[in-house]
Amino acid sequence: MIELHYPQGSEDWLQARAGVVTASRFKDAIDKVGGLDPKQQAYVDAILAGRDAVSAKAMAGYKMAPTSSMIARALAGESVYSPSYKAISYAWTIAMEIIARKSLDETFVTWKMRQGQEREPQARRAYEAKTGELVEEVSLILTDDSAFGYSADGFVGDDGLIEIKCPGTPDVVGSVWEKPATAHEDYIHQINGGLWITGRKWCDLVIYYPELAPVGKELFIKRIHRDDDVINKLEEDLVEFHKIVRRKLAILRGEPISDVANPPWDTAPTQAAAPIKTMPMLPAAKQALDLPEDIFTF
Repeated sequence: MIELHYPQGSEDWLQARAGVVTASRFKDAIDKVGGLDPKQQAYVDAILAGRDAVSAKAMAGYKMAPTSSMIARALAGESVYSPSYKAISYAWTIAMEIIARKSLDETFVTWKMRQGQEREPQARRAYEAKTGELVEEVSLILTDDSAFGYSADGFVGDDGLIEIKCPGTPDVVGSVWEKPATAHEDYIHQINGGLWITGRKWCDLVIYYPELAPVGKELFIKRIHRDDDVINKLEEDLVEFHKIVRRKLAILRGEPISDVANPPWDTAPTQAAAPIKTMPMLPAAKQALDLPEDIFTF
């Protein structure tokens, strides 16, 4: 773990993030499309549980045995998902940032976003007053290879960290108080990414909206504990994403990319100068992937 202490938003901070897959974009990096529909999943589950084809067909509600190549891939233990447009687009961005050595992932800053940034110190003080904990301000935390990073909003003691959000719209804040059990879901990849990179045991999600002070709801705090199974799966997905980045980088540099394994969905050339070729269809029994499990439990 590498700790950098540049003020968030500074030129040094922006420069340090260039070419780094950051936790705020982990959701995009591992975004996938594809998968099995419920009937297909039921059929695959039945076969993998040891049922014969006739029984599995009946349990899934099929009149005829399904012949989908997606089912064949699932049965062969291969993934039935492929990177989404968001993931591929982000991979190109990271690859080009590595070449340009500057941030290219620029977002137009609205007044609401600026307001949120300005309120972050207030939120930190409100959290300290509410919990009695002292928050150590930190900046950018990188993995040892500097491939992945997390802009931490603060460390709490030896085991905790905080992730501060200051929404600019009442509906977002309202949904938090209406459904507190799911308030973390929009930020879970960023939070788990922070726990992965920092090695900490828990993260307090802090949502601050001072306009609700008259009813005592200006500060929302929810603790998310470390789940190593979830984090290990996230790490695996991010490593696969970085392979995509490496392939895009090799293409841009005109370098061989044969050392990065071709996934079934990839149509990139083996050599940057070679014509694009689509991978031949594999035999049905060899075309399947592991389906990710529903790993988010709280």
